[in-house]
Amino acid sequence: MSRRVTVLVLGLILVVVAVGAFLVWPRGTSEVKPEAALRDFRERATSTTAHHDDEDSATKLPASGVYTYSATGTETVKLGPLPEEQRPLPESVTAVAVESGADCFDFTVNYFAEHTEDSRWCVTDGALSWESHQKHQKVGVLSATATITCDPKVIRTPTGTPQALECSLELSGGPMAVSTQLRGGTTVGEAAELEVGSESIEAVPVTLDFDVVGTVSGKWVETIWWSAENLPVKMERNFDLSGAVRFNEQTTLTLSSLSPTA
Repeated sequence: MSRRVTVLVLGLILVVVAVGAFLVWPRGTSEVKPEAALRDFRERATSTTAHHDDEDSATKLPASGVYTYSATGTETVKLGPLPEEQRPLPESVTAVAVESGADCFDFTVNYFAEHTEDSRWCVTDGALSWESHQKHQKVGVLSATATITCDPKVIRTPTGTPQALECSLELSGGPMAVSTQLRGGTTVGEAAELEVGSESIEAVPVTLDFDVVGTVSGKWVETIWWSAENLPVKMERNFDLSGAVRFNEQTTLTLSSLSPTA
């Protein structure tokens, strides 16, 4: 009898372990198709009227809708005790732009279904501000959200003066609490001609350069090329943050067309 009980207990333990492994083990990634991004845009948008179509508006914002970017690169993500997962980007990714008030717009980049990022950008008197940012990462059944807030929020002034930034990163929904600081700033480069589809436009690069210290540490460098309408034309990211969790990205996104789908 005791042997039979032992066998049953061991069997139950194996079942629990197998179920647990199934629930938390990474499952790869799924591309966010343009039609899914378009549904998301239409659910969120209250108006597709763009400020940059208004000749009398001093604030220039990108047209609302779904943009497509060609994509290259790979990310590595590890949440606590879960196995590390390397995830290549698909050949193209979508981004949803939705106006938010008179001078701001929300911009969601769909790297894939398991990694999306929401930013709110505002333009006031020619200054571009990074009002909020959330990175959503899913590994297995775990869904972690990294929220970044900065003080000050301005990353580009009308004169292009370098800006010092102090930002905090808080991780929620992961296997443990994560709190860290991003210390550095932004620099504005010379405007350059970039090819977007069959068009050539002028874009201004703004580089965010952070030293990261805290529960996770490392280096974060990201350059975004902005059009005259404050649309991200190209996004180049290189960072490696490690500690309680790990986020590593070397990715480049290049806009495929200036005309969004709405």
